Amino acid sequence: MPRALTSTDSASKAGVPGSLPTTSTSVSTANRLWPSALRSCACVMLPPSLGSRVGRTRLVPRVRGPLPFGQVLAIAVSTWSPMALTVVVRSGDHPSPLKISLDAPRIVIGRGEGCEIRLPDPSVSHRHASIRQRGSDYVVVDEGSTNGTFVGPVRLSPQAPRMVRSGELVRVGRIWLELTVESVRTTDEPQLATREIALALVSSALAAQGEAAAVKVIVREGPDAGKELALTEPGRTYVVGRGQGADLALTDTDASRRHVEISRRGGALWVKDLGSKNGAELAETALTPNKDTPWPRGKRVKLGSTWLGYEDPVAEALVELEAGSDEKMRDQDSVDPPTSAPKSDSPPPSMAEGGSAPIARVPQKSPQKRAEAGGFRTADLVIALLALIVLTASVVGIVWLSRMK
Repeated sequence: MPRALTSTDSASKAGVPGSLPTTSTSVSTANRLWPSALRSCACVMLPPSLGSRVGRTRLVPRVRGPLPFGQVLAIAVSTWSPMALTVVVRSGDHPSPLKISLDAPRIVIGRGEGCEIRLPDPSVSHRHASIRQRGSDYVVVDEGSTNGTFVGPVRLSPQAPRMVRSGELVRVGRIWLELTVESVRTTDEPQLATREIALALVSSALAAQGEAAAVKVIVREGPDAGKELALTEPGRTYVVGRGQGADLALTDTDASRRHVEISRRGGALWVKDLGSKNGAELAETALTPNKDTPWPRGKRVKLGSTWLGYEDPVAEALVELEAGSDEKMRDQDSVDPPTSAPKSDSPPPSMAEGGSAPIARVPQKSPQKRAEAGGFRTADLVIALLALIVLTASVVGIVWLSRMK
């Protein structure tokens, strides 16, 4: 939390503690304009001889005594970041790490659209597992998934919480995740970020299968019908128009040289009218000039006599994957952990109520037989000797009983 700097001033004597109106602003006006959280602070901008420099502003931890009326308020802002959970996707080969930092009491992992961590793999259930806060710790819970949740080599039983340490690996279906607890800022717009992760996973899967993953803008109707433009560079803007320098050059005489601009950001397509002469329409609604507008799937953009549409194979595949049923993994399916991930020396303690959580070890495909010893051990000799003594005693007893008859 930011630390408030306090002082005694003329405004506080007027019944407005911590609020310093300027010479041209009355107390009532300052009380109305300043939020209550800021009125509770009284940080002042002071001469260079006082305070510690932060940029060009000097802040004082505590000022005692009266201050001249009309001085300008400054606010001390802390840059401290709370502890957050960072989830990194360790499966697959991606140019940049797929990760998201969250600070929430419950984080759901699954294939469904409503999950905080979206993993569009058929081996991942729609609601596969959850990560929950337990004080300063985190526990992982399997939510009754088809293929199970693993902490390292250990498979969790459904609804049995298990504590995880920072840096440990968790597997849901075929996907390995690394969980790290660190002091970082949480991810802005987490719903958008987790969709980006899902799209990146689908894109890499399509690329591995040799299928096209780039969005294609297609001229559906008009003089250039059938012409296509592939948006291969994320974040780049593409110009459509009649000019020779346009990325999608048209021969439509009703189109301007630079008519519209198209970009892809946050897993969505955006279109902007660049102040064209005849304007542009999206779904029969005129676009506001020089303003980015989201372009929904299935809708068309009209400029001049040209109608534009687009195909997004990654988004289409994501919808299909999320709507599909779970794929049951076979027992012999092997999913090796990432080699560069840190390994834990011992399994973490369980957080289940009433003792240890029931867990099942991962079945081994080819269990190794225990090596046989090259000779008798001491324990084997002792056991053999005891057996011989018992056998001798039994024979002696039988002989003695037969003589007594």
